[in-house]
Amino acid sequence: RKYLERRAKKNINAYILTKRSETTLNQKKYSKNYKNTIKFLPKKTKLTTNLVVIPSMLVIHQIIPPIMAIVIENKSIINTNKQMFDLLWDSIK
Repeated sequence: RKYLERRAKKNINAYILTKRSETTLNQKKYSKNYKNTIKFLPKKTKLTTNLVVIPSMLVIHQIIPPIMAIVIENKSIINTNKQMFDLLWDSIK
């Protein structure tokens, strides 16, 4: 929660695609407080990684054991993943 508060104070907007759960429904309820915009993925979606795209890096974080992450700082790869995120974002109502 403190991370979300710090990010919101820096006026950083986050766009989040996530699975629907009790936790994420609660997050959505308070999303405006933390400058989050949340959309839910289709129910059949089963993801085992998080993908974080920011202008300077792409972080792929595996959320099942073994927990690990890959950081990519290649602009072409970042831009491609940003475009794929935008396409997916726009396809979900």
